Amino acid sequence: MQEKFVSESSEIVNETLFVNGRPRIPFHYEGEIQPWDVIRDWGLDFWEGNALKYICRAGRKDGNSRAQDIRKAIENLKEVYQQCLEGQVND
Repeated sequence: MQEKFVSESSEIVNETLFVNGRPRIPFHYEGEIQPWDVIRDWGLDFWEGNALKYICRAGRKDGNSRAQDIRKAIENLKEVYQQCLEGQVND
C-alpha cells in the first residue's frame, strides 16, 4: 500500500510541477528568458541567484509588491557584498 501511495504522489508532483521534464513556469516568471537558466549559465551562487529571481519577478507575484521584491533582491546582494569584503567570494 505504501508503494502505491508514493507512486501516486510522484505522478501528481510530476503533473503539477513539471512540463516535458522541465519545471513548470509560474506566471510571475513568464518570459523568453528564465531566471534558472541565467543562474545556471552564469554560474551564480545562491545569493546572486536569489537576487536575480527577485528582480525578474518584481511586482508580478501575487501578494508581493515591486518594492518588496526589490528589497529582497537588495538583501541578497548585501550578503554577496559582505562575502566579497570578507574574501569569501572571488572577485
